[in-house]
Amino acid sequence: MNETKTIPLTQGKISVIDSEDFDSVSRFKWHADKKRKIWYAARNVLDALSGKRKVQYLHQFLLPGVVEVDHQDGNGLNNTRLNLRPATSSQNKANRKKCSTPKTSKFKGVSLCARDKAWRAYIRLDGVTKALGTFKTEVAAAKAYDAAARNLFGEFAKTNY
Repeated sequence: MNETKTIPLTQGKISVIDSEDFDSVSRFKWHADKKRKIWYAARNVLDALSGKRKVQYLHQFLLPGVVEVDHQDGNGLNNTRLNLRPATSSQNKANRKKCSTPKTSKFKGVSLCARDKAWRAYIRLDGVTKALGTFKTEVAAAKAYDAAARNLFGEFAKTNY
């Protein structure tokens, strides 16, 4: 197992990195940045072309040239190499948890259709929502979502079960 070290951030947060990355990462001042309810390690850099300040995330620093980086465990502060992987935008979104805002179901990809008194399962791929059917129980709809997610997203699927 790889040895890890921590990088202190603002807001009382820390980021975990591999020991071998510590020297290059610790040369900079990193802060905690919350994006879509997930904390990430970030730093401010000066864009050479525009002269404007921009944010560089630690996962981008560790994987230069990779446009989209996915944190396998969903923890934006876990920047160990085993947790980071290149992904498409669609794969990255597939690996998100269910939104924590109150909805009609506790499961990802499931909602209650009050009119039909049935549970609907749905999944999004490349910005398009696909209906997976209606079900008598919330659990059955969640399992239908899980099956579709595994089929469409493979290792990137964030399932309910």
